[in-house]
Amino acid sequence: MGIRMRLTEALGITVPTLSAPMGFVAGGKLAAAVTAAGGLGIIGGGYGDADWLDRECAAAGNARVGCGFITWSLAKQPELLAHVLACACRADVVVW
Repeated sequence: MGIRMRLTEALGITVPTLSAPMGFVAGGKLAAAVTAAGGLGIIGGGYGDADWLDRECAAAGNARVGCGFITWSLAKQPELLAHVLACACRADVVVW
């Protein structure tokens, strides 16, 4: 049984928990664990390292996870947004 509120309904989660997308710390395994617990796990895209993002998307497996970026850094590498959307862990992308 989950907690019903606008956030949980909008994101399709059962508990109002989102993991912080801390660059190079919040990886795919952590994001997948948060999602498995009913929240939304978010991979930390940080300053945008495509190779690291590939590894962490793979580590998330088939879990529905998001990816958070630092907006001014993403503006310098806008192709990373399309890169993450094409990842195997494709789900919600959170621009943080």
